[in-house]
Amino acid sequence: MRRGRRGFGRTVSVGEPIEPQPTREALAGELAHQLSLLVRKDLELAAVQRAPELRRLAIEIAAALAAAVALFLTLGALSWAAFQGLAVAFEPWTAALIVAAAWTGSRYSPSGWTIRAGS
Repeated sequence: MRRGRRGFGRTVSVGEPIEPQPTREALAGELAHQLSLLVRKDLELAAVQRAPELRRLAIEIAAALAAAVALFLTLGALSWAAFQGLAVAFEPWTAALIVAAAWTGSRYSPSGWTIRAGS
């Protein structure tokens, strides 16, 4: 004998086990888990999409640092060469002061080492 009871769009027989409805807390926990999983996957996707851009940026920064180090070493070598050249004609301490004065003058002059037309 089959007696049915209607509830939420489905018929339940007397002999069928009734599935327990999830509680509100269980649904909220499942929602929180799904949202955290979605955010984690979204962050992973963003990292994968930006990897080439970040790699290019890292290469550009490394190239700029290498150029800065090369410039620093070049200026050091230029200063040493100027000192050695001036030390032939002057006392070594005077040659060092001349090189230091030249660098100070280049730092604080309005045009640096450039020569303006008509001067």
